[in-house]
Amino acid sequence: MITFIYEWIVALTKGWGSGDREAFLILVSGLWILWMYVFIATRFYKPWGARFNSTVSVIVPVYKEDWNTFLAVMASITDSRYPISEILVIGDVREPQFVRMCERHWATDRLIRVLEAPAGKRAAIRMGVEAATSEIVMVIESDTFAGPESIGELLRPFADLMIGGVVGKQLIYEPHSITAVLNNWAEAIKYAFIIPFQSMTRSVTVLGGRCVAYRRAAVLPLMESLTTEKFLGFPCQAGDDGRLTSLLMATGWGAVYQSTADFRTVSPETYFGLLMQRLRWFRNSCRRTLRAFFCIPEKHVPNADRFWVYKRPRALYQMVRTWLGSVIMIMLWYLFIKSVWMGYYFHWNTWFASLGVVPVWWIVVRVLGISILGAVITRAIKSYPIFQTNSRWWLLALPLFPLHMSIMMVALRLIAIPTMWKSGWLSRKYSGKGGFQN
Repeated sequence: MITFIYEWIVALTKGWGSGDREAFLILVSGLWILWMYVFIATRFYKPWGARFNSTVSVIVPVYKEDWNTFLAVMASITDSRYPISEILVIGDVREPQFVRMCERHWATDRLIRVLEAPAGKRAAIRMGVEAATSEIVMVIESDTFAGPESIGELLRPFADLMIGGVVGKQLIYEPHSITAVLNNWAEAIKYAFIIPFQSMTRSVTVLGGRCVAYRRAAVLPLMESLTTEKFLGFPCQAGDDGRLTSLLMATGWGAVYQSTADFRTVSPETYFGLLMQRLRWFRNSCRRTLRAFFCIPEKHVPNADRFWVYKRPRALYQMVRTWLGSVIMIMLWYLFIKSVWMGYYFHWNTWFASLGVVPVWWIVVRVLGISILGAVITRAIKSYPIFQTNSRWWLLALPLFPLHMSIMMVALRLIAIPTMWKSGWLSRKYSGKGGFQN
């Protein structure tokens, strides 16, 4: 931000050229234009207000989950003020002992049924949707907590008969560590800007799978495509939420966001665990967006419109923005590293020269200081909604968040692109909270 403003002042007062400075200004201006469009459009978002009353089946796929966390999640569902018709706990065939434990625990509970599905979340969702008896099916992960009003609020958009899926606000449960705060920060930005922006045209590109509601009539015909998806010949395991959302919109249904439906999910406890989670998400995003861009036909859904993304401008905008933003960030890092390596830093070099002869390391420190301070100011401006929490953790994380987003997330995208064919779970390998290592 600081360098961006300074270079614009130099360009306006001393003239425009055709070097690295001009490339830097164009790239950063592009990022701000992309963000400002979303920011301004989001100001007109409004949640659904009409009450919707219908039957709802809650599907809870469970695999590699901490037992106490799972019980707490189940309690948050049963405590809902909206009347739930049934709860389907879908265990994994790889954990027969856990399934038996669930059967014994809820043996006398008429509201809860325990089923055992083939391996994988996609198979669990399919079994749950096919076994459900309600008009609305809600999938909530075994580490995601619902509030007393959350389920009722999530169902409001279904008053519109063309809505096929709804997602609520999904933030982090008790973010009391730097890792959790960084995770919550990214999610808060997404649900403050990106998701409402898409929802206004019923085109949310990913109805986050941690807690999502579907019209059963809309998703039931899509189950075969969900469980048989392949990319470059490799079966897809992760990315069920994005896959179902794309199929919903390809078959003409609306995918929307209800901001009043508040849910909380467990965050990875280690930074490495967070990186593995994000890497999985980035790979899912690469596969999903390329499938949409290249209009891949759906063999098991003959009525699917393969050109659907080009008929939903905001969905297309977000997919292009995802790829374009990564390219711009890579180019900016190239210009930054080149300027330091060549011994100059755009027009800051004039100021550095006025200091006289100083050690090279002192110049590098100044360059890094200016860059980090500018990045912190930029992220603070773009992230203003989350500061309403007034937590001390935000102040501690503020200097780290720009590095997290501008370095680590960009690096992960570079890793994800050539390895997007990999579709396994990178984070749910343990039996701690959320499948993460304790």
